[in-house]
Amino acid sequence: MMQTKQRTMPATTIPTLLTLSLPDARLLICGDVCYVLTKQSPKRITEKVYDALFHAGWISTPEDRSAGIAECQLTPEGKRLAEKIKSERSAYHQLLLL
Repeated sequence: MMQTKQRTMPATTIPTLLTLSLPDARLLICGDVCYVLTKQSPKRITEKVYDALFHAGWISTPEDRSAGIAECQLTPEGKRLAEKIKSERSAYHQLLLL
């Protein structure tokens, strides 16, 4: 039987994907540093999270915007997964603790 390697994803990969699925969110690469820009505040993401998003096929290849700045978009697969997670998450409710 052939063994396959299993890559583990960093814990912040899925929350980053959900943040990128917000309407005005953008993933910018400035030099060697990646940022997710949202209305609230920019958030730096690690190289491991970027690699996990890219190798999973959830973000596109970087497109140059200007000198030293590139932008990645969510792929249709990434959008589909984010919507699936959001819909499944909305089915759960917090129980009141009295």
